[in-house]
Amino acid sequence: MKEVSVEFETVLNGALAIGHRPRLKNISVYKELGVTHVWTLLSEKEGALEIKSASRKAGLEWIWLPLANGKPPEEKMLPQITDSFSECKSYLNDNAKIYLHCSAGIHRTGMISYAFLRYLKISEQQAMSKLLRMRALTQGGVGHERLEWGNRHFGDSI
Repeated sequence: MKEVSVEFETVLNGALAIGHRPRLKNISVYKELGVTHVWTLLSEKEGALEIKSASRKAGLEWIWLPLANGKPPEEKMLPQITDSFSECKSYLNDNAKIYLHCSAGIHRTGMISYAFLRYLKISEQQAMSKLLRMRALTQGGVGHERLEWGNRHFGDSI
């Protein structure tokens, strides 16, 4: 079995960690590592509901923001994304430790975690530093287009 690890970064009163899709048989390990919520970016056809079931069985709360792929979401998705951000902000204010993931944990995860940090009014530089500390692979691979999407919709100018 591959070792499970998460790198928490303090956000509000809680913490955020990012990574790849958790293996179903390992989800209970995330709870042992302190995770309280699993935030899934997978579509239903990618097995999101299996993650939901395994998370709840392990005693973890589950948050779902279904994104079909790593492309910046269309404008019509913004209300759903903003609602998800608001929900997660509330959890973090209540000391949650959230594990955010997609499949590989690079494109969707990097884009949404960065946009979420910008939504929380964290500067571009601080958001990039947090991404690096949480997962260098994600920070290095997220891509300029996805970061710009986060800045455009959730940056300081809003």
